[in-house]
Amino acid sequence: MTPGTPPGACLYIADTGDNEMARKSVVIYAVAEPDPPGRRSGAVRSAPATALRLKYTGGPDDVEAIYVSPRDSALYLVSKGRRGVIQLYRVPRNAWGGDSVVTASPLQRLPIPPFARLGRLVTGAAIRTDGRLVAIRTYSEIYTFVPGEGGRLMPSGRPVCNITGLEVQGEAIDFLDDSTFALTSEADRRGRGSIHTVRCPE
Repeated sequence: MTPGTPPGACLYIADTGDNEMARKSVVIYAVAEPDPPGRRSGAVRSAPATALRLKYTGGPDDVEAIYVSPRDSALYLVSKGRRGVIQLYRVPRNAWGGDSVVTASPLQRLPIPPFARLGRLVTGAAIRTDGRLVAIRTYSEIYTFVPGEGGRLMPSGRPVCNITGLEVQGEAIDFLDDSTFALTSEADRRGRGSIHTVRCPE
């Protein structure tokens, strides 16, 4: 393991949002996931975070969705779609640990046509624990893909899962099982966020 490389069980915190597409570089933090505290214990102090600073080959991009594959330990980033395409980027595991800004290489354009008025802008992504299925969400839909050679994504063959109107502004997704997802949303006008579960057709 390269010095500074995050260990296997980490929390990844992405400071990659860029609505104006003006940031010269962005940063992702990896923190070794601590054991949860016991009922009577106090706060748990985590280990220091490892930072990965990166930029994109074609200039600034707005990215809100990331996942780390358990199959190759690479970091994948999915652009929101503000440039008119939804781009998948890949950063290899050995990019962690240096002080320089790493360039995220474009891997492929995903077959999701962005359309802001329909809520089709990517806001979150997740990979199943076995690394064999990826879910990418927009404000209004969930798409699933099968990772292939080099981490490229192929459509899973499952229908697109429509979640229009479920949330105020949905920003995250995770797997509960093969077809059930946990979704979270930003706060509504009353200051309350939401957590939903949704089962999608297979």
